Formats: sequence, C-alpha cells, structure tokens
Amino acid sequence: MKKCPKCNKELVKIVYGMPDVDMIEKAKKREIFLGGCVIEDFQPKYHCNNCKKSYSENLDKFIEESNNWEDDE
Repeated sequence: MKKCPKCNKELVKIVYGMPDVDMIEKAKKREIFLGGCVIEDFQPKYHCNNCKKSYSENLDKFIEESNNWEDDE
C-alpha cells in the first residue's frame, strides 16, 4: 500500500464512476474515496483520509478534497 508523502498514513484508491451502495459504504468506512462520476485523463489515483489530499499516481502532485460526509464528523 502507498503512503502519504505528507503524513505517512496509508492512501486509499480513488474510485470514479457512478457509485453503487457497496461503494458508498466502503467510502464511509474510508476504505476507498469516491472521485465523482466524470472520468477524465490525469485524475488523482490515491487519497489520504488524514490530510484530505488526493495524489497523482506517482504522488508528485496533489489537490485538496474531501467527501461530503466528512464535514459531519
């Protein structure tokens, strides 16, 4: 498993496309990160649930993002 370059916690894979019930439950358990329904080239591949950053495949670029339900915690 890949580690976050910032905090060294485990990264989860980002899953793109229309999520089903199972995918939503896995995302709520922080086992995956839902990347949205639009699939494009060069989207982030991994997400750090601790830092709330999503990383490119080679971990050299990131964007700040979180799931909608993370604000409720």
